[in-house]
Amino acid sequence: MNPHLKLAPRTFPDRIAELGFTADLPADWNSHDLPQEDPDFSNPTLFVPLAVVTAPHAAIVFAFAARPAYDDGTVHDWALYQLNHNQLQPRAIGREVIAGVPAVVGEAIQQSAVGPMLVCFAFFEDGNRLINLTLSAPEILADPVRDAWFAMLKSFRLETPRGSRFKLEPHPDDVPAAQIPEPWLEARPPAPAAGVSVLDSETGEPLLPAGSKNLPLPASSPTRRTRFYDFALSDDSFSLDEDHEINVNLRNRGVGLIPNIAGLSDQERRATLAAGAILAQFDIPYGWHVIDDGQRTLVFEPGGKVQISMNLIPREGHGNEAILNDLEAQTCKDYPHPEFALLPAGKFVALGVRNIADGTQPLEQYHLLHPFRDDAMVLRARVTATPDQASNATNLAELILESCVFQDVDPAREPEPEPEPEPEGQPEPEPESAGAAPETPDGGPEWWHQALALEGRDELEAAEKVIKDSCPYIGFAHATADMYRLRMLRLKKSGDQPGALQAFTKSSDFIWRYASMATSGGEGAALSRERDEFRAALVAQYGSDPEAG
Repeated sequence: MNPHLKLAPRTFPDRIAELGFTADLPADWNSHDLPQEDPDFSNPTLFVPLAVVTAPHAAIVFAFAARPAYDDGTVHDWALYQLNHNQLQPRAIGREVIAGVPAVVGEAIQQSAVGPMLVCFAFFEDGNRLINLTLSAPEILADPVRDAWFAMLKSFRLETPRGSRFKLEPHPDDVPAAQIPEPWLEARPPAPAAGVSVLDSETGEPLLPAGSKNLPLPASSPTRRTRFYDFALSDDSFSLDEDHEINVNLRNRGVGLIPNIAGLSDQERRATLAAGAILAQFDIPYGWHVIDDGQRTLVFEPGGKVQISMNLIPREGHGNEAILNDLEAQTCKDYPHPEFALLPAGKFVALGVRNIADGTQPLEQYHLLHPFRDDAMVLRARVTATPDQASNATNLAELILESCVFQDVDPAREPEPEPEPEPEGQPEPEPESAGAAPETPDGGPEWWHQALALEGRDELEAAEKVIKDSCPYIGFAHATADMYRLRMLRLKKSGDQPGALQAFTKSSDFIWRYASMATSGGEGAALSRERDEFRAALVAQYGSDPEAG
């Protein structure tokens, strides 16, 4: 703790929804009087401030705010929604317990007039009240006050707690480790020689070309590693870079794509990824590779000793034991004489497999089952490792599964407004002219009509800005593409072929931009289909594809 920061409990009275609270804060920092408000919570991004406490001589601010919780989604969804709205770039997101309820916490960077600001954030729901806690500081001043942030989180208490609608799960460090036995085989085979091609343990196809560099793995240890840091093979996240030679090779061969990065922590040597195949965000240590083909998510290291393949299995009314029995039966078909051990422990149920091999290389496998967000499916992690790394591999798989945060709704896209019913007796629209705004159904949002009016006056930059400001998520790119599509139709009808071509190009550019902003492999496939359908209609309406060839 910074010795100059003296913390003391400070109590703030209820301003709204019985949200008085107490927390340990710097004793000499200033608490500010807040004006009375009549909030309009129809604005989904609006929070009401509960308290603001600032440092005496620096732009460092503790802020406490709240709003009604949303009807659907998870706290994680809501946190990402607010971070995106406020143009905060998360670099670490995790789970915590605050005031006795589950919370999403993390750090983000926000650009400002005084330079990059570090924003520590926490979101949690209590009694249908969504509460947001933040500490904002210039990045160069953030380290001395981090301890005060964690002390505040630990001490935060509501005067009128009501409980959360979300289940409180044990912290990963409090969950007993699955008792995976040390490798059964006494004789340890030598490590694969350099230059041996690494094979996908599920498909048997080469993952990496012969000659790939083997990175060092942690030595096997009887002590359970409890941090991703302990498994890191690098000090940076380059293994997740699109231009890494391994990732380029996999992408060019159609093996899969890197899931989108949701956060990085250089201090913890840990990355948070959003994987479409398993509908979850999860953490991995630096230096490991991840690919997602829409059906499964594969984590591996280039030495060929450890692979962790994750996929969702439909339960179809089956319990964990029945699912593991099916996996055992399939393993018997894949290998001549496998040996099995059922290993229940904590929230995991694991099926261990030994006496299998890839050619002359002995292997061990573990199938770990993790509860999904509902009972329709279960998340299976299939761990394949050489015997000398089996214990480490299952340990890492447990950490990855514990870090999973499942997505109930897509946090990167806001729902489109439902169209209002068309009034009866609506007159037929007047014919379009070169200076008129394009036709649009009545009942659209006000900003859409405003953008179309600006477009009709050829104020295109202003029209784009209205859409971007009013629709701050990736939907703005789709809406802008549609605006230019309507402009293309109008100008084509008026005989302005050069203008119609220019509008076609802008529409095409924006719909490609829309698809490129997917946050996961699964979403990328879905948005690509939307892009292709939109563009096919655009080409049909224009009469040809001027960008073809």
